[in-house]
Amino acid sequence: IINLILTSIMFGLAMSSKFSALVLIPIFIFFIILQVYDFSFRTLFTETVNKERVKRLTSFGSSLVIIILLTLLIINIVYAFDGSLKTLNERLRDDPYTYFDKGYFKPDSIAKRITNNPPLIYVISTTLDYGSSLLPYNYIKEIVSAIRINDPALESSATGGYLMGQYSREGFWYYHLFAFLIKSPIPLLILISIVFIIHFKIDFKNEVFLILPILVFFVFFSLHKTSGGIRYILPTFPFIFVFIGRIFSNKVMDANKVNFRKLFTPLIILLMLWYVAESFFIFPNYTAYFNQFIGGSSNGYKYLQSTDFDAGQDLPLLAKYVNKREINNIKFAYGGTADPFYYLNLTCIACPSCPLWALPKCPENCTPMSGTIAVFTALIVYAPNLENVNCFDWIKSYEPIDKIGYTIFIYNLTKV
Repeated sequence: IINLILTSIMFGLAMSSKFSALVLIPIFIFFIILQVYDFSFRTLFTETVNKERVKRLTSFGSSLVIIILLTLLIINIVYAFDGSLKTLNERLRDDPYTYFDKGYFKPDSIAKRITNNPPLIYVISTTLDYGSSLLPYNYIKEIVSAIRINDPALESSATGGYLMGQYSREGFWYYHLFAFLIKSPIPLLILISIVFIIHFKIDFKNEVFLILPILVFFVFFSLHKTSGGIRYILPTFPFIFVFIGRIFSNKVMDANKVNFRKLFTPLIILLMLWYVAESFFIFPNYTAYFNQFIGGSSNGYKYLQSTDFDAGQDLPLLAKYVNKREINNIKFAYGGTADPFYYLNLTCIACPSCPLWALPKCPENCTPMSGTIAVFTALIVYAPNLENVNCFDWIKSYEPIDKIGYTIFIYNLTKV
């Protein structure tokens, strides 16, 4: 019972904090089936309706129902029961905010994006309208926003992405694997390799719980071509860390007693120290971290953009830089989604992804200019959201005098 409650709490917290945790639901169901049929696909197909198997399946199914109910409770607690126990249409009607298209979130609209069949539209719409009352209002809105079905404009915004100097509206199927390889500390990658070198054989019954979630997350988001950031596969890291721990199991150590103790133990200690050092030296710029395979974080902007590189973390540092040096009129070209005017007064010369209220104050200005200029590094490499994607090519011939974190270059140009 304790394990069941802990599983429910952890699953509820995962669902509350990361929508990609939805992928865990089919994984849970698959694990239940494996457990019922003794991790044997042969047994699954030969004893599908066996009385004992069905009895065990019912028992596990009951546990799954408890997990779902407790998960719903956890999500509602996290969201302070925001609009729960009301239909989705009622909540949309009572929502005073007008900054979003309410029609997009209506059950009928969602159902029509899923199917063109009228009876199915009615069933899906009714289920969404009343079934969603078990979840908080803002949670439902975020899920609908995240799952972009049959809407070309929104789908392209979800899948389009930048990778190594190229931008694709369709995304890159290998994006997350590549991002994992260049944003994970090298010691972690070496430890993963050591795991297979010293003990390649997989204990399916005991390790499928670690391996399957990793594979499912990578495959799912690779097929979806979501290039919005390594954040989509962050849930795999705990599974990876636990899987690496298999090298310290008695079974592995006994099988590799001589080689392991004399060679791998000191190596693993050094790798762990290296890992800690990586974390220490990049502090507090974790978002912009890139490993030494590409030359470190200073080169990260050449390979990835968006939330794999910037979350507005360097805007406060820019404000401190400007105030400390008493720079009166700084010109700023920003490529992130935060509001740059929140931190300081400036002359905005580009901000294609700024909040709507800031856009009128940021007319795109591609004319070469003099003065103190701060430019978001991604705009120098490639800026698909700008009207002129080559807007800041002119500044590439100049060297920055300073760098703010890893995302903003400072130029002091007297003659252009």
